[in-house]
Amino acid sequence: MSKHELKAAGDELVADLDAHGVTHERQVAYWVGVTPQCPVPQINCGGLNFPKINELLIPRPGFKNEKQRVPVIGGLVRDMTADKLAALREILPRLVIRFTEDAGTHEEPGTGKNIGDAHMRTRKGFVITIPTEDAVKDANARGIAIRRYVHQPNDEPAARYMFLTPCADQNEPRRGEVYPATLDKTGLVWHEAGEPDILT
Repeated sequence: MSKHELKAAGDELVADLDAHGVTHERQVAYWVGVTPQCPVPQINCGGLNFPKINELLIPRPGFKNEKQRVPVIGGLVRDMTADKLAALREILPRLVIRFTEDAGTHEEPGTGKNIGDAHMRTRKGFVITIPTEDAVKDANARGIAIRRYVHQPNDEPAARYMFLTPCADQNEPRRGEVYPATLDKTGLVWHEAGEPDILT
């Protein structure tokens, strides 16, 4: 390579941002997670993690250079885009929780009263993603066995146990201290121009 080939004008070194990748996407901060009644500690779907609990390390009062762990509800997704929300919209109707144990209620000895509500105590279970018809056909065409979804009495929509809500302060997103309504109640909400809108 000659010395002449090593030279370049300044404008040749400036990246053409419009020629590479996609245009800038609006990114929104969301508080996400699963409820205490969810049988798993987290649900991963649409490329996002919905945790039950996280821990923050904060300075321990009165102890120099020591930290304490403080549990917080759910997690923060700071880079939610309309495309990611659209992916959730596609997969959530196919996300199921199959409960394998029903805690039920039991009688308090000597009182004759039932205590404990089943919906307030965590049951055991696992998450199932229902395959699409196209996925089943494609797998069969390639000679791959794929298990079709068969509804069971203890199956429930995962959306009943998941939440995803735009953070009120987009400049300093924070988790709330009280569990918000779940996705089966709120639907998917896209925070645009300062006002959340239900994704239709």
